[in-house]
Amino acid sequence: MSQTKKILLITGSPRSKGNSTTLANALAKGAEEKGHTILRFDSAKNNVLPCTACDACWSKGTPCIFNDGFTELAPLLEQADVIVFASPVYWGTFSTQIKSAIDKFYSYMAEKSQTSIAGKQSILLMTGAEKEESLFTGCIETYKAMLHFLKWNDLGSIIAKGLWAEGDIESSDYLAKAEALGKSL
Repeated sequence: MSQTKKILLITGSPRSKGNSTTLANALAKGAEEKGHTILRFDSAKNNVLPCTACDACWSKGTPCIFNDGFTELAPLLEQADVIVFASPVYWGTFSTQIKSAIDKFYSYMAEKSQTSIAGKQSILLMTGAEKEESLFTGCIETYKAMLHFLKWNDLGSIIAKGLWAEGDIESSDYLAKAEALGKSL
């Protein structure tokens, strides 16, 4: 058996039973069957304030000087081996909730950073009503830029198209794909 990993699911749907959260849960199910540990952070329920570009990262001994949801996310991010981003697509990009969390990853690239998160692995899970994959391009390109800047390795992505109503994903093959991806870790 391969080495067990800590897998951090960062979800971005404001709907607690939304399609992207359900997709993340399927990946977690597959990963847990292989003995991996699942860590969770729901950015829609943990108020992460937007980055203010104050450049005061680490000046109080923590990645961000503000005491918001990122205070809870940072230690999970540091201990995780694999980070999974699960979000609905909003206007061609990530949901606001998950984007606020992602923007604060800058603190780990700041000159004063006290901890490196380079070398981690990552997965992208996106859902949306759009049926054309080209309408997900903004998310995909942002994800690739994140991998570049953070020096992370991509383990794959699932772009689940044509899903709008809560539960639409249940009648698709995307959950089986996500569970298989989780088992492959």
